[in-house]
Amino acid sequence: NAVFLGVGTSLLASLGLVRSRGDALRFSGLSLVTGWAAIGIASSYALVLGAGLSLLEIISLASVIAVCGLLVSRRVPPLDRHPRRFAERGIERLAAVVGALVLAGYLEVLFLRARLAEPTRWDTWAFWMPKAMSIVHFDGLDTGAGGFTSFANPDYPPLKPAIDAAAFRFLGDVDPGALAVQNWIVAAAFFGAVAALLAPRVRPAILWPSLALLALLPDFGLLVASLLADESIALLFALAGVCGALWLVEQEVRFVALAAFFLATATLVKNEGLMLALVLFVLLVAVSYGRPWRQLLALVALPIVAVVPWRLWMNANDVRETS
Repeated sequence: NAVFLGVGTSLLASLGLVRSRGDALRFSGLSLVTGWAAIGIASSYALVLGAGLSLLEIISLASVIAVCGLLVSRRVPPLDRHPRRFAERGIERLAAVVGALVLAGYLEVLFLRARLAEPTRWDTWAFWMPKAMSIVHFDGLDTGAGGFTSFANPDYPPLKPAIDAAAFRFLGDVDPGALAVQNWIVAAAFFGAVAALLAPRVRPAILWPSLALLALLPDFGLLVASLLADESIALLFALAGVCGALWLVEQEVRFVALAAFFLATATLVKNEGLMLALVLFVLLVAVSYGRPWRQLLALVALPIVAVVPWRLWMNANDVRETS
């Protein structure tokens, strides 16, 4: 998680969002999710190129991404995203505090469950965990018996198993139980990411109760720490949607870049990610009304480009799509 945080902070610096320690602290949730996504993409490509995803390789990939982000940040002007000071009455401040406390309390409940409960979903044990374990045991993508492609849905992109395998490398052990807490950390960081992005636009009295309601949705509680890819793709698509909405009101192309990045990551999590990217693109174009909508083409173009290396690997190894 420290690696995720460092990589994500450097990438946000390359977009002009982080320019000080205060910015780094405020965007720490977004930084962790961004770093998690970036390491996931890099690990996927490393596997396609034949890497075994060793601990040294993961740290090397993270270092290269972080250095590149910091170099780019020297040429990118800052983007001011400091929270606005809204004039609030006592009842509004109370609503914000209650919303934040409910969110924190429920996340604590989910954390305790992640620590104590073992994931039980069929997909988790049918192919998501076995794929991640195979990467560790076979030192990469293996097409033989017991290898990556021998499990259900072999055509699914490798990002989710790759990021889980990376966690196994840091743990020094193939322990699926420990991944539940790791997934909870990413989910908790998601709320920090949304809060940091929306704070300059949304009153705390609306923001924090809304985030609490989002967390209390039954499907969210079921997905967190399930070790399913659905959790990851949902969080990524939600962040892409938030960035798309900010582009609509602020006309800042850097939000399009961030949204496209999250959609590209979602496409490498599951094949359905590309469909979601197309849906968000069509929606934003439909409501753009005279805005420079051609910038939004990146929302579809980047996910398509992102999945090309995986498709080439599938073709080279005669991996067929599941019906």
